[in-house]
Amino acid sequence: MQLKKNLLSLLILLVSVPLVARDDNINFGVRGGVNFSNVDSESVRIKEDRWNYMNIETLDRRYMGIHLGFFTQIYMMNYFLQPELLYTSIGNYMSEETEDGKFPEYIRHIRRIDIPVYAGKKVGPVRFGLGPVFSAIVGESSLVNNPKYDVSDERHNRGGLGFQFGTGFNLNRLVVDLKYEIGLLDLGDEITINDEVYSFNSKPKQLIVSIGILF
Repeated sequence: MQLKKNLLSLLILLVSVPLVARDDNINFGVRGGVNFSNVDSESVRIKEDRWNYMNIETLDRRYMGIHLGFFTQIYMMNYFLQPELLYTSIGNYMSEETEDGKFPEYIRHIRRIDIPVYAGKKVGPVRFGLGPVFSAIVGESSLVNNPKYDVSDERHNRGGLGFQFGTGFNLNRLVVDLKYEIGLLDLGDEITINDEVYSFNSKPKQLIVSIGILF
């Protein structure tokens, strides 16, 4: 409940700043781009029958998602504050480990509302920044290619916290950012496959490439 209140407060701040301020150092815009994510997860050991087990592990392959939303840039001399409100899709690929090797079997798709609060310094034409990102999961789905696995439930934490750092530049009204995000909290703690509950821990990481337009 407290996390939801904090997210709402940040949302109100993001929307209200460009409306109440009329200053050349304060600009409002829209942005979008792609992100390449992976969710570091513990291995899940699945019971196939009385004697046989199978391991499902996270693959190194990155999931390509998108992000869309709004942002504000506030400058004071060479320093800046850049709060954002974004819809973001992340995910990861997991594999089935058998005697024949590893095969892609399980894909997780996670949809979030993200509020990064990004701050830093401008050095020449280039910006360098860092800051926290507050997240709320608004949807998730799973795709298991192997029909013998029935993923009936995946318990996610609805709120999340991460840390971003990166660089970027402005070219007139065009804003380009390259950022990297590290999850500080686990996305979830258990998954149900074939009516069996398995424990896991997972922290998301993603590389973010974003382009925005200032109004």
